[in-house]
Amino acid sequence: MIAAKTAATSSSPFRFESDMVDPVELLVSRLMPGRARPAHVLREMPAGQGVVDLLAVDFDDEVLSRRVRGGLGPIELPLRIEVLSHLRQDRFLSLERLARRVSSNPRALRRSTLGPLAETGAIELQATRARATGAWIPVAKRLTAIELKLSKWRHAARQADNAARAVNASWVVLDARRAAAAIRNREYFTDFGIGLAAMDSSGVLRVVVRPRRSRSVPWLRAWLGELAWARVAPSD
Repeated sequence: MIAAKTAATSSSPFRFESDMVDPVELLVSRLMPGRARPAHVLREMPAGQGVVDLLAVDFDDEVLSRRVRGGLGPIELPLRIEVLSHLRQDRFLSLERLARRVSSNPRALRRSTLGPLAETGAIELQATRARATGAWIPVAKRLTAIELKLSKWRHAARQADNAARAVNASWVVLDARRAAAAIRNREYFTDFGIGLAAMDSSGVLRVVVRPRRSRSVPWLRAWLGELAWARVAPSD
């Protein structure tokens, strides 16, 4: 611990945010529950509002296998995932009601979304109603967003707060040499349930505040899981 403190004291600031990516990714398990290493760490992932610098992903392997066996690969269009989130397997939902829930109209929704989903086998589509078949199941077990910033901690917190709608946990990691103001205002992160950590250029990662709760929207989290699967899935 003394050696680590000495190294941190003598280290220099990061020059660019991009310089933080590799060292944070190397120590990303420090930001995970139980310090477990995630199966994948993806860079520059869209997350609803904005792009996440790092996204740590753990998939449900059983669900992935089931989806692959059923021939239902990643579904990357957000409206299709939002529609699927409203449908149940045990009952039909009218197209009128479904369209209102996703701010569309039945004709347009059938053409752009319901028809293609029916062709994949994800839904059963009738003239005026639809229901899920059970073929589609969200694939992500856990998603963790990490925003990297040199010093603009309020801006980073807003980005992490936006990302929190699509993940289980959201973090801000700052350059340790510029993180003093954010650390003094750690209650700001606590209030929003966002994690705060400081990364030193010598390789020391200090956790200041851990994410307190998940505020994710289920269909957004499911959609981000589909995008992550598409990113890591081998191409044909």
